[in-house]
Amino acid sequence: MYPEVVEIMMSLLAGFVLGIFFFGILYWTTGRMAYSRFPIILSSGSLIVRFAAALSVFYLVSQLWGLVGILATLSAFMVTKYAFVRIVNPQKGLEVFQQ
Repeated sequence: MYPEVVEIMMSLLAGFVLGIFFFGILYWTTGRMAYSRFPIILSSGSLIVRFAAALSVFYLVSQLWGLVGILATLSAFMVTKYAFVRIVNPQKGLEVFQQ
């Protein structure tokens, strides 16, 4: 297999894993927000952890595989976002307001 293809596949995998982590933590945080004693600490901590992970992964990919790696990681991250939105289905809770 060509080295460029392996680099792109590794970048795509990094983007998918990052997206699942990022949006999974976001989903978990928003679900726990109403029941938390300190929601500002929960949301701020979640934001810091998610952004630190995202910046770390994008920096690592940029150092290893350059611009092509960043673009592949970003595209996989965005695909994961759209898939996550489709799976979670936020329109389900709006049935009460449409009556």
